[in-house]
Amino acid sequence: MFFLVLVFAASCARSPLTGPGGMAREETAGFERGTFRLLDERLREAHTRTSIPGGVLSVYREGTPVYLRAFGTAQGVNALYDTGSLTKPLAGPVAAMALEDRGEWTEQSAWILAHRTGWDDEEHFEPLLEAAVYFDRRDTQEAGERRLRTIEPPDQDVYTYSNTAYAVLSLAFAHSLDRPAEVLEERLQGIAGSEAIAFHPGAQSRVVPSGRTRAGAVLRGRPYDPLADLMVSRFGIPPLHSGLFASADAVAGHFAGVLDPGDDGERAHLREMLFGGVTERRDSGSGRRLYVSEGGLVSPTGRPWAPEGARPGRFFVQTGYTGCLLWVDTERSLVAVLLTNASLTGAHEEWRSLAAEIVRVIHAGAQ
Repeated sequence: MFFLVLVFAASCARSPLTGPGGMAREETAGFERGTFRLLDERLREAHTRTSIPGGVLSVYREGTPVYLRAFGTAQGVNALYDTGSLTKPLAGPVAAMALEDRGEWTEQSAWILAHRTGWDDEEHFEPLLEAAVYFDRRDTQEAGERRLRTIEPPDQDVYTYSNTAYAVLSLAFAHSLDRPAEVLEERLQGIAGSEAIAFHPGAQSRVVPSGRTRAGAVLRGRPYDPLADLMVSRFGIPPLHSGLFASADAVAGHFAGVLDPGDDGERAHLREMLFGGVTERRDSGSGRRLYVSEGGLVSPTGRPWAPEGARPGRFFVQTGYTGCLLWVDTERSLVAVLLTNASLTGAHEEWRSLAAEIVRVIHAGAQ
Protein backbone atom coordinates (compact mmCIF):
# COMPACT_ATOMS: atom_id res chain seq x y z
CA MET A 1 0.00 0.00 0.00
CA PHE A 2 2.83 2.38 0.91
CA PHE A 3 4.47 1.79 -2.50
CA LEU A 4 1.23 2.49 -4.35
CA VAL A 5 0.71 5.78 -2.54
CA LEU A 6 4.21 6.94 -3.43
CA VAL A 7 3.75 6.08 -7.10
CA PHE A 8 0.40 7.86 -7.23
CA ALA A 9 1.82 11.00 -5.59
CA ALA A 10 4.78 11.06 -7.96
CA SER A 11 2.61 10.70 -11.02
CA CYS A 12 0.37 13.57 -9.84
CA ALA A 13 3.38 15.80 -9.26
CA ARG A 14 4.52 15.25 -12.85
CA SER A 15 1.10 16.05 -14.35
CA PRO A 16 1.42 19.23 -16.46
CA LEU A 17 -2.34 19.90 -16.57
CA THR A 18 -4.70 21.18 -13.89
CA GLY A 19 -8.36 22.10 -13.91
CA PRO A 20 -11.52 20.21 -14.84
CA GLY A 21 -10.78 19.89 -18.58
CA GLY A 22 -14.05 18.94 -20.23
CA MET A 23 -16.86 20.39 -18.10
CA ALA A 24 -19.60 18.53 -19.97
CA ARG A 25 -19.89 15.49 -22.22
CA GLU A 26 -18.57 16.40 -25.63
CA GLU A 27 -21.72 15.25 -27.40
CA THR A 28 -23.85 17.37 -25.04
CA ALA A 29 -21.59 20.39 -25.58
CA GLY A 30 -21.81 20.05 -29.35
CA PHE A 31 -18.36 18.57 -30.02
CA GLU A 32 -17.21 15.36 -31.62
CA ARG A 33 -16.00 12.71 -29.20
CA GLY A 34 -12.26 13.00 -28.57
CA THR A 35 -12.04 16.79 -29.08
CA PHE A 36 -11.30 17.55 -25.42
CA ARG A 37 -8.74 14.74 -25.29
CA LEU A 38 -6.96 16.32 -28.28
CA LEU A 39 -6.93 19.69 -26.52
CA ASP A 40 -5.41 18.02 -23.45
CA GLU A 41 -2.72 16.49 -25.65
CA ARG A 42 -1.86 19.84 -27.26
CA LEU A 43 -1.51 21.55 -23.88
CA ARG A 44 0.53 18.67 -22.50
CA GLU A 45 2.86 18.94 -25.51
CA ALA A 46 3.13 22.69 -24.96
CA HIS A 47 4.37 21.98 -21.45
CA THR A 48 6.83 19.23 -22.36
CA ARG A 49 8.06 20.28 -25.82
CA THR A 50 8.10 24.10 -25.87
CA SER A 51 9.58 26.93 -23.84
CA ILE A 52 6.16 28.45 -23.12
CA PRO A 53 6.16 28.74 -19.30
CA GLY A 54 2.44 28.13 -18.86
CA GLY A 55 -1.07 29.16 -19.70
CA VAL A 56 -4.80 28.59 -19.46
CA LEU A 57 -7.33 27.61 -22.15
CA SER A 58 -11.04 28.36 -21.72
CA VAL A 59 -13.77 27.34 -24.20
CA TYR A 60 -17.43 28.41 -24.16
CA ARG A 61 -20.27 27.11 -26.33
CA GLU A 62 -23.62 28.92 -26.48
CA GLY A 63 -22.80 30.88 -23.35
CA THR A 64 -21.78 27.83 -21.30
CA PRO A 65 -18.22 26.93 -20.19
CA VAL A 66 -17.36 23.53 -21.68
CA TYR A 67 -13.57 23.26 -21.29
CA LEU A 68 -11.07 24.80 -18.84
CA ARG A 69 -7.46 23.72 -18.43
CA ALA A 70 -4.21 25.17 -17.07
CA PHE A 71 -0.75 23.91 -18.01
CA GLY A 72 2.85 24.48 -17.04
CA THR A 73 3.60 27.14 -14.43
CA ALA A 74 0.06 28.54 -14.40
CA GLN A 75 -1.16 28.75 -10.81
CA GLY A 76 -4.46 27.08 -11.52
CA VAL A 77 -7.23 27.91 -13.98
CA ASN A 78 -7.88 31.28 -12.28
CA ALA A 79 -4.33 32.54 -12.93
CA LEU A 80 -4.14 36.12 -14.21
CA TYR A 81 -2.25 37.18 -17.32
CA ASP A 82 -1.45 40.40 -19.12
CA THR A 83 -3.93 40.12 -22.00
CA GLY A 84 -1.88 42.39 -24.28
CA SER A 85 -3.85 43.48 -27.34
CA LEU A 86 -6.90 41.48 -26.29
CA THR A 87 -7.51 44.69 -24.33
CA LYS A 88 -8.60 46.30 -27.62
CA PRO A 89 -11.80 44.27 -28.19
CA LEU A 90 -12.36 44.00 -24.44
CA ALA A 91 -12.08 47.64 -23.37
CA GLY A 92 -12.43 49.56 -26.66
CA PRO A 93 -16.15 48.95 -27.32
CA VAL A 94 -17.01 49.33 -23.62
CA ALA A 95 -15.26 52.72 -23.58
CA ALA A 96 -17.15 53.61 -26.77
CA MET A 97 -20.45 52.94 -25.03
CA ALA A 98 -19.42 55.14 -22.10
CA LEU A 99 -18.63 57.98 -24.51
CA GLU A 100 -21.94 57.42 -26.30
CA ASP A 101 -23.76 57.66 -22.98
CA ARG A 102 -22.25 61.11 -22.49
CA GLY A 103 -22.89 62.25 -26.08
CA GLU A 104 -19.14 62.42 -26.79
CA TRP A 105 -18.83 59.65 -29.39
CA THR A 106 -17.49 61.00 -32.70
CA GLU A 107 -16.77 59.80 -36.22
CA GLN A 108 -13.08 59.97 -35.36
CA SER A 109 -13.62 57.70 -32.36
CA ALA A 110 -15.41 55.19 -34.60
CA TRP A 111 -12.51 55.24 -37.07
CA ILE A 112 -10.11 54.47 -34.21
CA LEU A 113 -12.18 51.53 -33.00
CA ALA A 114 -12.27 50.07 -36.52
CA HIS A 115 -8.54 50.68 -37.19
CA ARG A 116 -9.28 53.15 -39.98
CA THR A 117 -7.24 56.19 -38.94
CA GLY A 118 -4.26 55.49 -41.16
CA TRP A 119 -1.98 56.48 -38.29
CA ASP A 120 1.45 54.93 -38.00
CA ASP A 121 2.67 54.27 -34.46
CA GLU A 122 6.14 55.76 -34.78
CA GLU A 123 5.28 58.66 -37.04
CA HIS A 124 2.19 59.87 -35.23
CA PHE A 125 2.43 58.99 -31.56
CA GLU A 126 6.08 59.17 -30.56
CA PRO A 127 6.11 62.99 -30.39
CA LEU A 128 2.95 62.95 -28.26
CA LEU A 129 4.36 60.26 -25.99
CA GLU A 130 7.61 62.16 -25.50
CA ALA A 131 5.67 65.32 -24.67
CA ALA A 132 3.43 63.42 -22.26
CA VAL A 133 6.36 62.83 -19.93
CA TYR A 134 6.54 66.60 -19.31
CA PHE A 135 2.81 67.36 -19.26
CA ASP A 136 0.50 67.01 -16.33
CA ARG A 137 -2.53 64.75 -16.77
CA ARG A 138 -4.90 67.44 -18.05
CA ASP A 139 -2.50 68.83 -20.63
CA THR A 140 -1.78 65.32 -21.90
CA GLN A 141 -5.47 64.58 -22.34
CA GLU A 142 -6.06 67.84 -24.15
CA ALA A 143 -3.13 67.11 -26.45
CA GLY A 144 -4.64 63.72 -27.22
CA GLU A 145 -8.05 65.21 -27.92
CA ARG A 146 -6.52 67.80 -30.27
CA ARG A 147 -4.87 64.98 -32.18
CA LEU A 148 -8.15 63.04 -32.20
CA ARG A 149 -9.92 65.97 -33.88
CA THR A 150 -7.27 66.22 -36.61
CA ILE A 151 -8.03 62.81 -38.10
CA GLU A 152 -8.96 63.25 -41.75
CA PRO A 153 -11.67 61.11 -43.35
CA PRO A 154 -9.75 57.85 -43.85
CA ASP A 155 -9.50 55.49 -46.79
CA GLN A 156 -12.30 53.12 -45.80
CA ASP A 157 -10.65 50.26 -47.67
CA VAL A 158 -7.52 50.25 -45.50
CA TYR A 159 -7.00 48.53 -42.13
CA THR A 160 -4.27 50.14 -39.99
CA TYR A 161 -3.42 48.27 -36.80
CA SER A 162 -2.15 51.00 -34.50
CA ASN A 163 -1.64 51.36 -30.78
CA THR A 164 -1.25 55.08 -31.42
CA ALA A 165 -4.90 55.70 -32.19
CA TYR A 166 -6.11 53.60 -29.28
CA ALA A 167 -3.86 55.54 -26.92
CA VAL A 168 -5.33 58.83 -28.12
CA LEU A 169 -8.87 57.44 -27.70
CA SER A 170 -7.84 56.49 -24.15
CA LEU A 171 -6.94 60.11 -23.45
CA ALA A 172 -10.29 61.36 -24.77
CA PHE A 173 -12.16 58.72 -22.79
CA ALA A 174 -10.32 59.51 -19.56
CA HIS A 175 -10.96 63.24 -20.05
CA SER A 176 -14.74 62.62 -20.00
CA LEU A 177 -14.89 60.62 -16.74
CA ASP A 178 -13.78 61.09 -13.16
CA ARG A 179 -12.87 57.42 -12.61
CA PRO A 180 -12.10 56.03 -16.10
CA ALA A 181 -10.32 52.83 -15.03
CA GLU A 182 -12.91 51.97 -12.39
CA VAL A 183 -15.81 52.63 -14.80
CA LEU A 184 -14.31 50.29 -17.40
CA GLU A 185 -13.49 47.61 -14.84
CA GLU A 186 -17.01 47.68 -13.38
CA ARG A 187 -18.61 47.30 -16.80
CA LEU A 188 -16.22 44.58 -17.93
CA GLN A 189 -16.62 42.62 -14.71
CA GLY A 190 -20.40 42.91 -14.95
CA ILE A 191 -20.50 41.50 -18.47
CA ALA A 192 -17.98 38.74 -17.71
CA GLY A 193 -19.65 37.86 -14.41
CA SER A 194 -16.18 37.81 -12.87
CA GLU A 195 -13.94 40.13 -10.84
CA ALA A 196 -10.81 38.64 -12.42
CA ILE A 197 -10.33 41.45 -14.93
CA ALA A 198 -8.76 44.87 -14.25
CA PHE A 199 -6.04 47.32 -15.26
CA HIS A 200 -2.42 47.51 -14.14
CA PRO A 201 -0.90 48.79 -11.86
CA GLY A 202 -1.72 47.30 -8.51
CA ALA A 203 -2.87 44.08 -10.13
CA GLN A 204 -0.92 42.05 -7.63
CA SER A 205 -3.21 43.25 -4.85
CA ARG A 206 -6.49 44.39 -6.36
CA VAL A 207 -7.35 42.57 -9.59
CA VAL A 208 -9.19 39.87 -7.67
CA PRO A 209 -10.56 41.40 -4.46
CA SER A 210 -11.04 37.95 -2.96
CA GLY A 211 -7.27 37.48 -3.13
CA ARG A 212 -7.56 34.03 -4.68
CA THR A 213 -5.02 34.73 -7.41
CA ARG A 214 -1.93 36.92 -7.50
CA ALA A 215 -0.95 38.33 -10.89
CA GLY A 216 2.60 39.01 -9.76
CA ALA A 217 3.29 35.31 -9.25
CA VAL A 218 2.35 34.66 -12.87
CA LEU A 219 3.84 37.69 -14.58
CA ARG A 220 7.06 38.10 -12.62
CA GLY A 221 7.67 41.66 -13.60
CA ARG A 222 6.36 44.77 -15.26
CA PRO A 223 4.10 44.74 -18.33
CA TYR A 224 5.92 44.45 -21.64
CA ASP A 225 4.28 47.64 -22.91
CA PRO A 226 5.93 50.83 -21.54
CA LEU A 227 3.18 52.97 -23.09
CA ALA A 228 0.49 51.17 -21.10
CA ASP A 229 2.61 51.41 -17.96
CA LEU A 230 3.11 55.16 -18.42
CA MET A 231 -0.55 55.89 -19.12
CA VAL A 232 -1.82 54.03 -16.07
CA SER A 233 0.87 54.62 -13.46
CA ARG A 234 1.67 58.26 -14.35
CA PHE A 235 -1.67 59.61 -15.53
CA GLY A 236 -4.27 57.17 -14.20
CA ILE A 237 -5.57 56.61 -17.73
CA PRO A 238 -6.71 53.11 -18.76
CA PRO A 239 -4.83 52.20 -21.98
CA LEU A 240 -7.39 50.77 -24.38
CA HIS A 241 -4.70 49.07 -26.47
CA SER A 242 -3.17 46.84 -23.76
CA GLY A 243 -2.75 46.47 -20.03
CA LEU A 244 -5.73 44.48 -18.83
CA PHE A 245 -4.95 41.61 -16.46
CA ALA A 246 -7.49 38.80 -16.49
CA SER A 247 -8.13 35.10 -16.22
CA ALA A 248 -8.87 33.14 -19.39
CA ASP A 249 -12.29 32.21 -18.07
CA ALA A 250 -13.19 35.85 -17.39
CA VAL A 251 -12.22 36.87 -20.94
CA ALA A 252 -14.08 33.94 -22.51
CA GLY A 253 -17.08 34.60 -20.29
CA HIS A 254 -17.14 38.23 -21.41
CA PHE A 255 -17.35 37.39 -25.11
CA ALA A 256 -19.72 34.49 -24.52
CA GLY A 257 -22.01 36.96 -22.74
CA VAL A 258 -21.78 39.40 -25.63
CA LEU A 259 -22.82 36.64 -28.05
CA ASP A 260 -25.94 35.84 -25.99
CA PRO A 261 -28.82 36.24 -28.50
CA GLY A 262 -31.33 36.65 -25.68
CA ASP A 263 -29.80 39.92 -24.48
CA ASP A 264 -31.20 43.05 -26.14
CA GLY A 265 -29.49 45.64 -23.94
CA GLU A 266 -25.85 46.54 -23.31
CA ARG A 267 -24.52 43.20 -24.55
CA ALA A 268 -26.53 43.42 -27.77
CA HIS A 269 -25.02 46.84 -28.43
CA LEU A 270 -21.53 45.43 -27.82
CA ARG A 271 -22.32 42.49 -30.10
CA GLU A 272 -23.16 44.83 -32.95
CA MET A 273 -19.99 46.87 -32.38
CA LEU A 274 -17.72 43.85 -32.13
CA PHE A 275 -19.14 41.60 -34.83
CA GLY A 276 -21.38 43.80 -37.00
CA GLY A 277 -20.67 45.88 -40.08
CA VAL A 278 -18.11 43.46 -41.52
CA THR A 279 -16.35 44.80 -44.62
CA GLU A 280 -13.50 43.56 -46.79
CA ARG A 281 -10.38 45.66 -46.46
CA ARG A 282 -6.67 45.73 -47.23
CA ASP A 283 -4.08 45.53 -44.45
CA SER A 284 -1.83 48.59 -44.62
CA GLY A 285 1.22 46.55 -43.61
CA SER A 286 1.02 43.29 -45.55
CA GLY A 287 -1.43 44.32 -48.26
CA ARG A 288 -3.48 41.15 -47.63
CA ARG A 289 -7.26 41.19 -47.81
CA LEU A 290 -9.11 40.93 -44.50
CA TYR A 291 -12.68 41.00 -43.29
CA VAL A 292 -12.98 43.50 -40.44
CA SER A 293 -15.89 44.36 -38.14
CA GLU A 294 -16.80 47.87 -37.01
CA GLY A 295 -15.20 47.03 -33.68
CA GLY A 296 -11.87 46.22 -35.34
CA LEU A 297 -12.01 42.43 -34.97
CA VAL A 298 -10.43 40.64 -37.92
CA SER A 299 -11.72 37.65 -39.82
CA PRO A 300 -8.66 36.53 -41.80
CA THR A 301 -8.72 34.66 -45.09
CA GLY A 302 -5.59 32.54 -44.66
CA ARG A 303 -3.61 30.36 -42.27
CA PRO A 304 -2.97 30.01 -39.43
CA TRP A 305 -6.15 31.58 -38.03
CA ALA A 306 -8.59 30.51 -40.74
CA PRO A 307 -9.00 26.74 -40.34
CA GLU A 308 -10.30 24.66 -43.22
CA GLY A 309 -14.00 25.23 -43.78
CA ALA A 310 -14.21 28.43 -41.68
CA ARG A 311 -16.20 31.19 -43.38
CA PRO A 312 -14.64 34.69 -43.36
CA GLY A 313 -16.91 37.14 -41.62
CA ARG A 314 -18.32 34.37 -39.40
CA PHE A 315 -15.29 33.99 -37.14
CA PHE A 316 -12.91 36.55 -35.64
CA VAL A 317 -9.40 36.49 -34.20
CA GLN A 318 -7.43 38.76 -31.88
CA THR A 319 -3.95 37.98 -30.60
CA GLY A 320 -1.78 39.64 -27.98
CA TYR A 321 1.98 40.00 -27.91
CA THR A 322 2.21 38.47 -24.44
CA GLY A 323 1.00 35.17 -25.91
CA CYS A 324 -2.79 35.48 -25.93
CA LEU A 325 -5.49 34.35 -28.32
CA LEU A 326 -9.19 35.18 -28.71
CA TRP A 327 -11.06 33.11 -31.32
CA VAL A 328 -14.81 33.62 -31.78
CA ASP A 329 -17.09 31.67 -34.12
CA THR A 330 -20.28 33.75 -34.25
CA GLU A 331 -22.07 31.20 -36.43
CA ARG A 332 -21.77 28.47 -33.79
CA SER A 333 -21.65 30.71 -30.70
CA LEU A 334 -18.17 29.42 -29.85
CA VAL A 335 -15.49 31.27 -27.88
CA ALA A 336 -11.94 30.09 -27.18
CA VAL A 337 -9.40 32.06 -25.12
CA LEU A 338 -5.79 31.02 -24.59
CA LEU A 339 -3.73 33.18 -22.20
CA THR A 340 -0.02 32.45 -21.72
CA ASN A 341 3.16 34.23 -20.66
CA ALA A 342 5.09 33.10 -23.75
CA SER A 343 6.65 36.56 -24.12
CA LEU A 344 8.68 35.97 -20.93
CA THR A 345 10.80 33.40 -22.75
CA GLY A 346 10.50 34.77 -26.28
CA ALA A 347 8.47 31.71 -27.33
CA HIS A 348 6.40 33.62 -29.85
CA GLU A 349 6.66 31.14 -32.71
CA GLU A 350 6.01 28.19 -30.42
CA TRP A 351 2.97 29.97 -29.02
CA ARG A 352 1.74 30.79 -32.51
CA SER A 353 1.94 27.11 -33.51
CA LEU A 354 0.14 26.05 -30.31
CA ALA A 355 -2.63 28.63 -30.74
CA ALA A 356 -3.16 27.74 -34.41
CA GLU A 357 -3.40 24.03 -33.54
CA ILE A 358 -5.93 24.74 -30.78
CA VAL A 359 -8.05 26.73 -33.25
CA ARG A 360 -7.88 23.86 -35.73
CA VAL A 361 -8.89 21.23 -33.14
CA ILE A 362 -11.79 23.28 -31.78
CA HIS A 363 -13.12 24.20 -35.21
CA ALA A 364 -12.85 20.63 -36.50
CA GLY A 365 -14.49 19.20 -33.40
CA ALA A 366 -17.40 21.63 -33.12
CA GLN A 367 -20.56 20.20 -34.66
